[in-house]
Order: sequence, then C-alpha cells, then structure tokens
Amino acid sequence: MTARTYLLLGLLLHLTACHQKDNSGAVAFQREADSLYTAAVRHYDSNPDSALNIGRHLLELARKAKDSTEVTRAFTVIGYTHYIKGNYPEALDTFQLALDIDNEFNLEKNKATHTNHIGNIYKSLENYDTARQRYLTADGIAWRGREIVLARKNPDTLLLKSYDTVRSVAALNLAYIFEKKAGEHLLVRQEMRKYIDTAFTYGYLAMHLAQTLPHRKNLDIVFNNLGKIHRLQGRKDSALYYFKMAIDSSFGVLDTRGRGEANIFLAELYDDLHQYDSAIYYGRTALDEVESSSYRRGKLMSYAVLAHAFEKLNKKDSAFHYLKAKDAMYRRLFSINNVQQLQVSAIEHKNMEERRAREKAEAAKKRKEQMIRYAITLVIFFSLAFLVFKVWKKARHRWLSMVATVIVLMTFELLNEFIHSWIEGMLERSPWGIFNQAAFLWFFLIAVLLAVFLFNPAHHWLEKWFTAKLSTDKEKDEVKSH
Repeated sequence: MTARTYLLLGLLLHLTACHQKDNSGAVAFQREADSLYTAAVRHYDSNPDSALNIGRHLLELARKAKDSTEVTRAFTVIGYTHYIKGNYPEALDTFQLALDIDNEFNLEKNKATHTNHIGNIYKSLENYDTARQRYLTADGIAWRGREIVLARKNPDTLLLKSYDTVRSVAALNLAYIFEKKAGEHLLVRQEMRKYIDTAFTYGYLAMHLAQTLPHRKNLDIVFNNLGKIHRLQGRKDSALYYFKMAIDSSFGVLDTRGRGEANIFLAELYDDLHQYDSAIYYGRTALDEVESSSYRRGKLMSYAVLAHAFEKLNKKDSAFHYLKAKDAMYRRLFSINNVQQLQVSAIEHKNMEERRAREKAEAAKKRKEQMIRYAITLVIFFSLAFLVFKVWKKARHRWLSMVATVIVLMTFELLNEFIHSWIEGMLERSPWGIFNQAAFLWFFLIAVLLAVFLFNPAHHWLEKWFTAKLSTDKEKDEVKSH
C-alpha cells in the first residue's frame, strides 16, 4: 500500500472516531436529561422544592448543550413546579419564556402544552374566560399539528399521541370551565342547558382521547368532570358512578391528586344528599390523599365540605377548626399580591408581544421596500441595455423616445431613494451626538448641490440625448424647418 493510501485510511478512522465520540456524547446528554426530567416529575407533589432544583439543573445542562427542546422541557418543569406551589406570576413568566423558544424553533407540540399550562394558571385563579381562550388556542395548535403529521407519508405515532394528550387535557379543562359556567346560570335554564351541553361535548371528547392513549393519562380527572356535570343535572346515580370510576382509574395511573378530587366530589355529593356521616368519611379520605401533596386547592375543598358537614351535625368545634383552616388556605391561594403580580405579568407579556409584532411588521415592510428597489434597479438596467442596443442599431421609433424618457425619470427617482436612505442611515449611526443637527445641515447642502449642479443637468442632458438619438427623421426635419 502506498503512503497516500495509509494517509486516507488514517483520516477515515479519525473521522469515524470523532463521529462516534460526538454520538456517544449526545446519547449521554439525552440520557442525563431524561433522567432529570423523570426525577422532577416524580417529585412534583411529594417535594416540589426538589423538583424545582432539578428543573433548574436540567435548564443549565440544556443551555450548555444548546438544545432548544430540552430547554423548553426544563422550563416546563420549573413553570409547573411554580404552578403547583401557587407561585402563579413566576409560573406565567416561565411558561411565556418557553413559548418564546417554541415560536422561535417552531416547536408546535411544546407550544400547545405550554399554552395549556398558562390556561391552568388562569383557571386556578377562577379567571375562566381567559383560561378558556388559552385552552381553545392549545387545542387548535394541537389539531393543526396532528393534521400535518397525518399528511406525511410515514406519520410519527408517538408525536400523534403527544398531540392527542394535549387535546385531551384541553378538552377536560374546557369541560370543567363550562360546567362552572353552567353552575353560575342555575336560574336561567336556557343558558344553563347550553353550557351543560358544551361541557358534555368536551367531557366525552376528553374521555375518548384519554382512552386511546397508552398511559391513560388524566382519565380519572375526565371521569371526575363527567361526574360533576351529571351532579349539576341532578343525576346523582350517574355522578356516583363516574366518581367511583375516577377512583378506580387513579390507581392505574398512580394519580393521588385525581383520587383526592374524586373523594372530595363524593363528599360534596353526600353532603348534598344530607348524608353527613358519609360526607365526613370521604372528606377525611380526600384530605389524607392531598395532605402530603402540594395540591392546595384540594385541601381548600376538603376543609370546606368537612366544615359544612360538621356544622350540619351540630359539631361546632370541629366545624370551626375546618372553617379556620379553609379561610387560611383561601387567603394563601387567592392572595391579592399574587393576583396583582399575575395581572402585571400578563400586561407586560401582552405589551412585549405587541412590540414584537410591530417590529416584525416594520421589518417586513423594509424588506418589501428593498425588494421593490431591487426590482426597479433590474428593470432600469435591462431597459437601458435594450435602449443602448436599439441606439447602436440606429433604430428610429417614437415609442423608444417615450420609453427612454420614462427610464431616465425612473433612474433619477431610484438614485433619489438611495440617497435619502443613505442620509437617514448616516444620521441614525452618527456618533456626533449634539452635532446631529449640524450634520443634517451639511448633508442637506451636499444634496442640494448634487441636485443643482449634477443630477438636474445630467437628467436634462440624458433626456435630450435619448430624444435626439431615437427621434424619427421626419421629426428632425420639422425641428430644422422651425
């Protein structure tokens, strides 16, 4: 083998080793990122502070690797941890940061997920109209993304299931909101009927989607929503059936929160039926389920139903104990400071989005103007080339004279545009500070001098030259006779 052959083989082996090293590094990063994400999810309810620290570690790792997908996943962990801790302004800011990255890199599935989470924040503060808008937006993004995946030759099954998960979550939350709306219109039967029908539509859609998912995620919460809607209609047996279905389903998906909610709703149902002993039993069961978690809203609901049941049984001390706990929890959950901070954050993000939209529109306008200038330049160039060719061929046509005049006008108009743009750019970049006005006067004088002594005479000279070159012999004779 020649020296050249050995050299090529060595280079090939070196490149192969480098490629394997890069691949092994990428695999190791992905393995560590997946491990951190799984650990964070496992600590959401049991130890949210630990989950927050893990999320921040994942964010640092993802930023070093410059992996936008993992950065948004880290933001999901951090934002969701703030959400379950009740830090709603911090959660909103985090999810908005994640949305910015989703928009920059066209991560449609992540965009739908983060929009859902923002809806959850507004839902938790009982701002149902804003929450509904976010859920509908998330559902629309997921629907369009799903259609794009299905249109491909080999659809990605996992991605389809991810979009179905987003749509299921959006649907179950919309069912919850419309059930709440129906409860607000109990005295207006027609309005109540409309909201209940819409709640059932979204509830059964969520159930259908959740049952098609391999992990059956949120199926217990879907059953809880359907039970609440039936209870609102006065169908106690159907409500009881769905609440117990939710408890059974929660064991399959290891969802303590969903099981706690189901026990709360059973307690409220028995409280409505004046079976206060059963209401206390399920209320305490629910409290045991949510006591060790960060589900503060669940604790609030448990305290409320237990206080009411004990009051009806004339056990004043127990009723007062749970009433005090409910009041303290309510104050923490709906603190004025939290609500005001969230409103300020929402306004800031809205202003930021509007500013970006204006900047984007201005940039598009400038690009359009630049493209028009380039197009005019090309037209003038080819037109001048055509005219020079015709003059060289000694063509004599009246329309050529007219075209030449128009082209001369367009040429000087284009030069005028470029000069204006150049002057504006120089003034914007001028380092002279307070001397900007003086600089503007100098530029103005230069422009006037160029126009008077160069462009204007050149314009007239070119126009006469083209007219003379392209005019017909008959026209020349008429000019001589005069």
